[in-house]
Amino acid sequence: CSSDLCFPLHMNVDGVLGHLDALCEHTFRHYDVMTVGEANGVGPAEAVEWVGERRRRLDMIFQFEHLALWSANPRAGLDVAGLKRVFGAWQKALAGQGWNALFIENHDIPRVVSLWGDVEHHWRDSATALATVYFLLQGTPFIYQGQEIGMTNTVFDGIADFDDVLARNRWQERVAAGEHPADVLADLSITARDNARTPMQWSAAPGAGFTTGKPWLKPNPNHAHINVAAQEADPDSVLNYYRRLIALRKAERVLVEGAYHPLMASHRQIYAYCRGEGAGRLVVIVNLGKRPARYCHAGLMLAHDGLLLANLPVAPHAPRDTLQLQPYEARVYRVAVR
Repeated sequence: CSSDLCFPLHMNVDGVLGHLDALCEHTFRHYDVMTVGEANGVGPAEAVEWVGERRRRLDMIFQFEHLALWSANPRAGLDVAGLKRVFGAWQKALAGQGWNALFIENHDIPRVVSLWGDVEHHWRDSATALATVYFLLQGTPFIYQGQEIGMTNTVFDGIADFDDVLARNRWQERVAAGEHPADVLADLSITARDNARTPMQWSAAPGAGFTTGKPWLKPNPNHAHINVAAQEADPDSVLNYYRRLIALRKAERVLVEGAYHPLMASHRQIYAYCRGEGAGRLVVIVNLGKRPARYCHAGLMLAHDGLLLANLPVAPHAPRDTLQLQPYEARVYRVAVR
């Protein structure tokens, strides 16, 4: 059947939890394993039926609500308010009851820095800003291959460059309906799943260091400068920023156990939140826009000696409750004690 007809059968359909219970009883509970389900169609209100100690089903589920923010209009950029709404709802729904699986990329969506960042002007900064936002929420962060070096959407010269059957079918349908092939190619180049399936960019060598043979998809041409080997040697690279994020989560227990508290919920560019309570709180502040933006939260004092992580240089400053952020700037502070 066509993808439009089959897709509902991949969603959360009646009766699936009974099958999940049988799978857990006869398989998962006999082993010391961690389980993650792909749960398209499951919303925050239903999440506790899928994860948590009470039901003894799965440890985590991948939810897909935030992916709908780009699929309706891939050229529109990031809806920051929508992202805060979706992530916030899941943080609230599972607080104290279950555990979130955190992700912003997978094999079925284009590269997040091309969708929600600014590859042309702020590639490195937008890649690290997006990483900061999701990585420090409550839950377990997942990194999709290539995301940790800021891999971008690739270049398609024609329909022969696509491997995904969905893209090929869409091409045939739209061209047969009378659309200009160049217009169809332009749309598919933005939305195609093959963007996330090109070979991992290990080096600038032919084949991106992935293979000396012919891979299933040609490497992204930008592997000449976006690759692991180059970023290993650069302390300010996307790769080394991800390593600092991981080290921070390991060092700060509040980033694992602390409650999530949104800040500036209505701001159209800044995504800010607290983790934890009282003087031990950490504050995550990220400008997800292409213009400078002002963070302000009265009474929540942030001092330079409490700065734990930043993706751009930060000048020393006295304790304050306002900050001027550059495009795609991210900072993490420990709250100053008065």
